[in-house]
Amino acid sequence: MNFIQFFIDLDIKKLTSQERYELIGKLIEEIKLRKYSYQTGKAYISVVKRFLKSGKTPREFLLSYSNKSRSTMKGAYFALKFFYENVLNEKFDEKLPLAKKSLKLPLVLSREEISKMIEVTTNIKHKLVLMCLYYAGLSLDEVRNLKWQDIDFDRDVIISKRLKEKKKELYFYILN
Repeated sequence: MNFIQFFIDLDIKKLTSQERYELIGKLIEEIKLRKYSYQTGKAYISVVKRFLKSGKTPREFLLSYSNKSRSTMKGAYFALKFFYENVLNEKFDEKLPLAKKSLKLPLVLSREEISKMIEVTTNIKHKLVLMCLYYAGLSLDEVRNLKWQDIDFDRDVIISKRLKEKKKELYFYILN
């Protein structure tokens, strides 16, 4: 049986182990061609192997993931979608209504809690990072990119340079 005829006659429920092996091999090729990360490839292969062994329809298989986390279910869905569209060359009609991610309100610390946290921090570098985050109002990314030249101790300001739309902007943060 040639490869094209194999796909036309494909019945997921009646695959032999040799046919599953060939499909996984084709899946690995497609993943490599698209230069997917190692972890993505590993996850997709794992999901598709389980799917092929299960003998279930895509919907039934995805329903078996309903007790898993939102991201796990989403990963299984996209693995099957990739498999159907890129390996089997079939349209993947299954729609997955994913639950919205629950929004968590940020934890806002009081001034006393922030002062206490900075006070008990013994590492000077960590203390400086916390002070820049909470007192100066810099983002973590801005603190990570901060250089000693950006701190003007004479004027008690921090100059944070951002490149936004190819335009240089300066932000001044008062340290006191």
